[in-house]
Amino acid sequence: MTDAVEYLILGPLVVRSPFDVRTPTAKKERLLLIRLLIDAETVVSTDELLDALWGPRPPATARKLVQQYVGALRSRLGPRAIETVEEGYRLRAAPAEIDRNRFEHLAAEGRRLLRAGNPSLAATTLRRALDLWRGPAYLDARYEEFARIDAERLDELHLDCIDACLEAEAASGITVGAVAELQSLIAEHPHHEGFRATLMVALYRSGRQAEALKVYDDVRELLDADLGLDPGERLRTLQHQILNHDPALRARAEGEHTPRLPVPSTPLLGRADDVERLFGLVERPDVRLVTIVGAGGIGKSRLALALAHRCNGRFANGVFLAELAELRDGRHLAAALLGAVAGPASPDLPSIESLGRFLADREVLLVVDNAEHLRDVGEQLTRLIEEAPRLTVVVTSRRVLHVTGEHVYTTPPLAPATAVGLFAARAEAAAPGRQTRHDSGPVIAEICQRLDNLPLAIELAAAQSSTLTPITILERLGDRLGLLVDGPRDLPDRQRTLELTLRWSTDLLDEVERAGLARLGPFAGGCTLEAAATVAGLELTQLNTLVMHSLVNRTDVDGRPRFALLETVREYALGLLGHDRSAGERAHAAYYAGFASSYRQFLESAEFDVGARQDAWLQALDLELANLRAALDWSIAMNEPHLAVELVAGLWRYWHIRGRLAEALETIRQVLALDGIGASDLLGSALVGAAGLAWAAGHRPAATAYANEAIAAAPGDRRVALAAENVLGLIATHDRNFDAARRHHERSRTIALELGSPDQEMTAVVNLGDVAFAEGDYATATAHWLEFLDYWQARDGSEGIGLGALNLGLASLRQGRIEEAAAYFVEAQTRFERIGFRAHSGHALLGQAAAAAHRQDPERAADLFRDALTIMQEAGAAPETFDPDLAGEVEAMLREALGDEAFEQRAGPGPSVIQGR
Repeated sequence: MTDAVEYLILGPLVVRSPFDVRTPTAKKERLLLIRLLIDAETVVSTDELLDALWGPRPPATARKLVQQYVGALRSRLGPRAIETVEEGYRLRAAPAEIDRNRFEHLAAEGRRLLRAGNPSLAATTLRRALDLWRGPAYLDARYEEFARIDAERLDELHLDCIDACLEAEAASGITVGAVAELQSLIAEHPHHEGFRATLMVALYRSGRQAEALKVYDDVRELLDADLGLDPGERLRTLQHQILNHDPALRARAEGEHTPRLPVPSTPLLGRADDVERLFGLVERPDVRLVTIVGAGGIGKSRLALALAHRCNGRFANGVFLAELAELRDGRHLAAALLGAVAGPASPDLPSIESLGRFLADREVLLVVDNAEHLRDVGEQLTRLIEEAPRLTVVVTSRRVLHVTGEHVYTTPPLAPATAVGLFAARAEAAAPGRQTRHDSGPVIAEICQRLDNLPLAIELAAAQSSTLTPITILERLGDRLGLLVDGPRDLPDRQRTLELTLRWSTDLLDEVERAGLARLGPFAGGCTLEAAATVAGLELTQLNTLVMHSLVNRTDVDGRPRFALLETVREYALGLLGHDRSAGERAHAAYYAGFASSYRQFLESAEFDVGARQDAWLQALDLELANLRAALDWSIAMNEPHLAVELVAGLWRYWHIRGRLAEALETIRQVLALDGIGASDLLGSALVGAAGLAWAAGHRPAATAYANEAIAAAPGDRRVALAAENVLGLIATHDRNFDAARRHHERSRTIALELGSPDQEMTAVVNLGDVAFAEGDYATATAHWLEFLDYWQARDGSEGIGLGALNLGLASLRQGRIEEAAAYFVEAQTRFERIGFRAHSGHALLGQAAAAAHRQDPERAADLFRDALTIMQEAGAAPETFDPDLAGEVEAMLREALGDEAFEQRAGPGPSVIQGR
């Protein structure tokens, strides 16, 4: 067999693979291949090939040429496509790889279905056979003697297939268009009695009896005049049936016993792409079972119904909907499905096997809605599909069926814009003309976002518009389960409130699984597998069950799974905790306090190099930020000082890097106000973190106070002392108290040496460079900063390289080496952006703005200046912690170069950084 090569001979020769077209271009190669195709998988002797290519007088080199043609074909088709045997050659091609074979199989199957009384499927099957034809068979060799007999045979089969197809369509009641097609075929083949018979039936079923009888009279005269023959038995019998109005000629009433698909009273919004993706799935011949899964209220049923309407007409014997929500016993599944497909009544309880036999020769799409509560529904549907080879089943379920052959389609929440449109439409229906104003869009968007963009939740919220405005709805979403009630009365009970929808899902769990779901409630931003096991006590199999029930969503982050609850599900899960809620939230807070402590210990370890491991830690903290905030909020609200301090001590540096200075300082203020705070052994670490954050934010008095308090709170903690000395030294440098600054940094350097921490020693080095720079000793400052940069370049530490480049850029700028300064500042920005250090990214942009201003490029400088101040403002960082005067100098230069009005148009009208303006 070849490597998935397809041979098309019903028209011009085409050879193709899934990736390219391989049709030979040389005429002799095409003829040789066609000759092999006629007898594929059979040996064709070399003499037969010579005769096919040259007739009775081949050239002397003919055998050599055949070898060359075969070699050329192998290079196109694959080395194993043509096999050499002693007496000739054999084309290796599976029957399905040749369109001729597929046509003959479909044509025979279509005629069998027609005889079996399934004209709709017969017509569909025969049309698929006819669609394979692109022109006369063997067009490239049609008049060659070796191809003539098979071409004529295929032509006859083609005409018979057309005849059978039109007969099947007429038997199905499809006569519009068939009459014109038959008249055209009769004009081309006037003696073809099959076309005449089918035309007579089509005309009769269209109510045109006289015209049908005239067709018989016309063909009788034609056959007599041209051939001296009478019409055949089929035509004579048909004339008799028409004259006697034989009931057997009645068209089968298509859909006479077929239940109509329900038509929803409201349009389906934002699901067109989902419908088309699902349609693409059910169109595939290898897909027999599709399960549409998703959380309760996400719109699975509406999506499946839309798919059913999209598929109407695609499946020859119909599209059917079976609603299982009210079915409580899986033993009655076959009866429910049989009723849905309008099967024959039976006094006995039907089995899946008997239903399969009924559907065996029917091409059907069966949509099975709300199947999650029947435990063995997947196994029964699998058996049904095995019994009915033309059946395709689409199931909606809150859980994956977990059976062989299942294709799972996870229903996503609505897109934000669609969710807003849904809310507005339903709110307008609830309170026409008075529920929204033009400025309600952001409020509605936040409502939808808080409701996870779930259609049911949005509709229930919008229904409150008869009483509440959007802003009051938003304010009440803290108790969404109490707010989202009183859905339309025509909905099932389980969908009339959000709580009942969720209860329907959780009732399908066992007690252990339900308890595990409850313990996932405290997780605010998803969790890792380890966290789910540690905090919620969930084993992998239990977590997998919750995922399959669409109560927990799984995403992959850097190849590792992460599990999260929709906010509506999370609120319900917290309610399930009941009296255990406090214990569950304590376990969650303790876990994330430990997580924050692990980061603090990493920063204090000898392994800390601010390189790749630092990047990985920052990304992990980003992922867990919502959980860390939730743990802090709980610890503060419940007055848990030990947990709160542990969290703050572990997070302060992350807050600094990510530019969350204001949030961090306010949180620390709340933590330090807790009762019993003084007993925490990590208080010193938290205070020194507060000192560093206050310094970065430009709050020098607060920074000084925090640093001194840190030393007092942890008198024996050398790491706290080291960090406090750093902060006090930075403040002294800013205040131009250089002797004090140098003493603080030398003390921090001594402590670093005692601790064996070269990283912290380098921090003292860079800070001593700051002191020298502030004194105007650029040579000493540059030497310190180059030492610092070399140290971190050897370790590829982004933060250290960025800080060294930032300082060296400042030194170069002050000494007039503008291009060198600009290069340093660009390198610094690249490094800081890599780890997301917001404040220092702003400082690097400020340096670039200064360099551009010195290069007489005020427009670019103003753009950079605007971006720098924006980033620093967002991060809560003060420009003077980088250089006390630089921002004011750049602004003054740009105002002079551009003028005040042009500067403010370019850089923005924000407050001036120049003192006195």
